[in-house]
Amino acid sequence: MLTYSGKKWLRDLLTPLDYWRYLLWRLSRSTEQITVKLAEAKKIVIRPLPTTDLATAYEIFLDKAYQKPMTVPEIHPQLIVDIGANVGYSIIDFTHKYPSANLVAFEPHPAHLAVIHRHLEVNDLLNNVQVIDSAASNCNAEMFLTNKGCESTVIETLESDCLPIKVCDFFTWIGTQTIDLLKMDIEGGEYAILNDKRLETVNIKTIVLEWHNTEEIPNGHQWCSDRLTALGYKVTDGQLRYVNTGILWAWK
Repeated sequence: MLTYSGKKWLRDLLTPLDYWRYLLWRLSRSTEQITVKLAEAKKIVIRPLPTTDLATAYEIFLDKAYQKPMTVPEIHPQLIVDIGANVGYSIIDFTHKYPSANLVAFEPHPAHLAVIHRHLEVNDLLNNVQVIDSAASNCNAEMFLTNKGCESTVIETLESDCLPIKVCDFFTWIGTQTIDLLKMDIEGGEYAILNDKRLETVNIKTIVLEWHNTEEIPNGHQWCSDRLTALGYKVTDGQLRYVNTGILWAWK
């Protein structure tokens, strides 16, 4: 398991050589992406500002966004599904914690997909991870994605600076499979999946999701907690919680 206690900066997680490479990259304000090696884990790819890669990497590897709370039973997953994989840092985190698991990642943003594939190449994960280049929701459709980095959201109507994307019906895709660990971070898109009655019939053992306050659901934490509890899950807060978003874990 990753152990990043007491670290304050992303550079503190790197091997000695890559510590200095990374500092030089930051100081030079390079416009090229860099690949660096974590001292206790795998290699990560970071794009320069104005992308949100640095903030996302900090959240996952320093703030330990997906660290399992002590109250959640131990997980020995065969199948992990990552809905909203972004640039793939969560993939790196999960495959390091659970190296024998197979992982399926949903991500619709073409720029993020390119970084994910690079992560799989440099970490020799091409045989362990399947990438599906679409969003996941409760229907099959053609929709649009706002181009806002890690805060991109799926919308039904075209707006300025949006990307056309495919949307996959998560429930059709899962079928009769057992998902040992489902991770969701889809900027409010979690409600379409959580509110679908088909969720009552699928076999998902453990869920880690990022809830979001939205105009339609201003108290996302309570809504998600109540819904998961009604589905028979035990629920607890995860490592991170902000004003309008946070992490929940649920398990049966």
